[in-house]
Amino acid sequence: MLGAALSAVAVVITGLAALEGLRLTVAPGDEQAESQTQSGPLQPGAIISQSVIARWPGLCRIEVRFSTAGAALVAGQVEFRLQAPYSPLVKPVTQQIDARQITDGQYYRFEFPALPNRIGETLYFAITAPEIDPDAELTLWGSPTPGAYALGQAQFQATPSNGLQDLAFRARYCPSVTYLLDTWLERATANRPGVLGQAWLYLAVICAFGVMLSWIGLVIYGADPVAAAPDPAVTRPPTPD
Repeated sequence: MLGAALSAVAVVITGLAALEGLRLTVAPGDEQAESQTQSGPLQPGAIISQSVIARWPGLCRIEVRFSTAGAALVAGQVEFRLQAPYSPLVKPVTQQIDARQITDGQYYRFEFPALPNRIGETLYFAITAPEIDPDAELTLWGSPTPGAYALGQAQFQATPSNGLQDLAFRARYCPSVTYLLDTWLERATANRPGVLGQAWLYLAVICAFGVMLSWIGLVIYGADPVAAAPDPAVTRPPTPD
């Protein structure tokens, strides 16, 4: 029993690692990494937003780079909102965080369940600070270069843009396993001659690898120390009368 359990755990861990590798291969995500300029301050009433075009389904994370001018922020609320106004399937996402969780110059990660967005769909995320200390120097990093992120643009309300065209952000996707596998098989078989262009070959290889991994796990962990221990009642020499 112990050997089978350890083998199953090894298979699951390997499968999850393979799935994550497949996700990074098929849907690596979007990024606008240029951080040359800071926006105007995020004070109560200010809104800083960025439009994003989804390149894959299943958007599940947005990371935004903040600046605090090297100072630690006092208590206050920062709000993240994400919406797809032209999609009836994507429901708005809203998250509030304590400003003290923000580190100067670092990306803050906003995670949420994978959205049912379509490829090519326009989404908007916005950052506000309705309860921040007005004296706090909370800003967002970004790029003043036009077209730094060619698929969207930053917008500013009640705070200066300081020339920013796009925010520094990362978008990550968590597509379904079916989508990942279908896309990977389509790429693997594209323009391949003969049997190398058949999806069943690659599926068979994946199944064979799983069976082999399970067998190796059973060989390594198959000996159950509890089951293998000798029974004292059997091995004890007979006691003379």
